[in-house]
Amino acid sequence: MPASIIGPHCYAHLTPTMSLLGMIVKNQLPIDINFRFNYVDVRDVANGMIAAAEKGRSGERYILGNEQATSTAEIIELAQSLFPGIRKPAKLSKTSLLMIAFLEESYSKISGKVPMLLRSQVKAYSGVEQRLNISKAKKELGYDPRSPEQALREALIYFSKQRRLGFTLREIRLIYHEVHKETQRKTLGVRAKHVR
Repeated sequence: MPASIIGPHCYAHLTPTMSLLGMIVKNQLPIDINFRFNYVDVRDVANGMIAAAEKGRSGERYILGNEQATSTAEIIELAQSLFPGIRKPAKLSKTSLLMIAFLEESYSKISGKVPMLLRSQVKAYSGVEQRLNISKAKKELGYDPRSPEQALREALIYFSKQRRLGFTLREIRLIYHEVHKETQRKTLGVRAKHVR
């Protein structure tokens, strides 16, 4: 089970996570949403999946992520260290983010447009630490992922070289909508796991 997958060599559709990195590199992130995600390089996930198919025990689950989460503020700082000119967006409280999300959702009902930020996203990710226990994958599969900082650094550098960051407002709204759907999927998965 992977975490938030990032990495170089995106050819077609950007994932919501990669799109967030693109917004940071392009200075299009209007506020620091203070989300914390567990980032993992796509190549490490692929290697982990192959190892699970070859070495994994039938019926077992393996968490293919990293042990620690990284905040949007930490990603912005990393981007600033790589690319001068990246600005640091304003950081708002969780209460302010919830209010913005409420306004976005309300406007969405009138306009029919996908809201850029949802209250469910703020509640699920804002300031929430996502630590994963990957010891079973390490022990049984030999899983050894890059550090989140290395994975993020390589993804940000890839973006700067590819210049694929021409997102429209519509695409940004779709990205946030996809993040919301992913949030709901993960939340339902966590609830199902607790029920078992």
